[in-house]
Formats: sequence, structure tokens, C-alpha cells
Amino acid sequence: MVGKDKDQSRYQALAKTLNCGERVRFFGMQSETLPFYQMADGLLLPTLYDPFPNVILEAMACGLPVITTTGCGGSEFIIQGSNGFVCDALDISALQQAVAALPARALGSAEGIRARERIMTCTSERLSGQLLSFYQDLVK
Repeated sequence: MVGKDKDQSRYQALAKTLNCGERVRFFGMQSETLPFYQMADGLLLPTLYDPFPNVILEAMACGLPVITTTGCGGSEFIIQGSNGFVCDALDISALQQAVAALPARALGSAEGIRARERIMTCTSERLSGQLLSFYQDLVK
């Protein structure tokens, strides 16, 4: 787990209670996140609502498949089963199945390659062009 959360001590206690404390690490805030993406098998972001988290883009650009939820704005980049999974945030079984479906080593996997390919088409030039085209259509 990378990042800051007010409930981190609760999550650490839960990991210990569930006997997975030795497999789940809590690193807190990090100024350099690339090494963590390189060590990961995927990104799991189970959120009830997040309009557009950068972490989705970062993970996919690093070649990681992403598991997120329908309330996440970044879910629009996920092609179900191809470069990740989108599940209902409260469907624990679906989230478990998605985690189990991740490749053992995401970097270099077909899923990871497809994740990177999907996100690399989203250049600032292309997105600016799409926005300009949208505005031009509005004023017609």
C-alpha cells in the first residue's frame, strides 16, 4: 500500500488479523512511485467514487493491469478482462475474482502491454484536439 490514509493503522491491524500482514506492506506517502509500480502485479483501486484518479493512468502507463470499480472515472480506460477489470465496489467476490485473474508478473504480460497501449494513445495533443472538436461542435 502506497499513499496516506487516515485509517492506515486500522488496515494494518486488519492485515495482521487476516494473517496476511507479512504479504501486505504499508509504505505511506512516497515522492518517487515508479519503483512501486515496477514491483507490483497490478493496481487495485476499489472506490465508491473518484472522478478521475491519476493513479489509474500512472499504473497503466507503467504496464500494469488495473482493477477498479464502476464509481471510478478511470474505469473508462479499462477493457474488461483485457487490460484490467471493472467491478461493483461492494461486490467483494467479483473483486477477489479479478485479483485472482491477474497474471503472476504483470510487467511484460499481455494484460500489462494492453494496459500501456491503451493509455499511451491519450496524449495531451490528442486530448486537446478532441476537446477543441467538441467545443467547435457546440458552437455550430
